[in-house]
Amino acid sequence: MSNIKNLNNNWNLNLLNIIKLSYCFSMETIMVRIIKKNLIILKILKKTNFINDFKFIKDDVIIIYLMYKNNKKIWNNLKITYKTSHHIYINTYLLQRFYKYEYKKLLFISTTWGIISHIEALKKNVGGRLYFILY
Repeated sequence: MSNIKNLNNNWNLNLLNIIKLSYCFSMETIMVRIIKKNLIILKILKKTNFINDFKFIKDDVIIIYLMYKNNKKIWNNLKITYKTSHHIYINTYLLQRFYKYEYKKLLFISTTWGIISHIEALKKNVGGRLYFILY
């Protein structure tokens, strides 16, 4: 197991980078010190089968179990598009086009419903600010 990693103010972005680096080093589990807001991202990643599971050890320490298929990592690339200085807004029309042509990629959008995937955003017929892309 790796050492406990501390996250600073960019809570979701650092968590995603830690998970991405752990996949690069073929780690099976990571132990991370988090805040409660990270649970949103972890629940979405678990629901979409990008991580296997996560479990609390203490109130602020969690173990994340990474998922592999045939000893290969599930996702190859992560593109974080969220910046405080520049936001990319996506409406429902762009989401429909993306869903039709880029079906292997998964967009995560910050909406009034919270951070959701583009598939859920299409079901709820909402747009929002593009957060990150997994593929």
